Amino acid sequence: MPNADKITIYTGDTLKVQYESLQADPTDANSYGFTKSVALPDSARAQVWDVTRQDFLEIGGTGIDFAAADVEDNIITYLLDGEFTTDEGSYKIFITAVYPDGQEVTEMRAFKIAPRS
Repeated sequence: MPNADKITIYTGDTLKVQYESLQADPTDANSYGFTKSVALPDSARAQVWDVTRQDFLEIGGTGIDFAAADVEDNIITYLLDGEFTTDEGSYKIFITAVYPDGQEVTEMRAFKIAPRS
């Protein structure tokens, strides 16, 4: 069954992941969190889990399974290079934002690498 949440890319492609960092607006009087305000992370990092092989990719170098993501104001961006998309299979990319108070928030996206036809 197809998964609408899973992105399909092809071997050797790059994958750009971007998130907008938001939080429940503290001035929202109803406390339901429907309104959002900007949350400014100090830093962010990416990790890629190879679901097929059950291991993290060493995207930060030999023995390093994480890499820094770019943070500009409240926008977090990571570009997974094509050298890490050569093997077909199912993957998950995790982007973790680190905030000034030490809080960490992680978002995940699933993606599939398919062969070029």
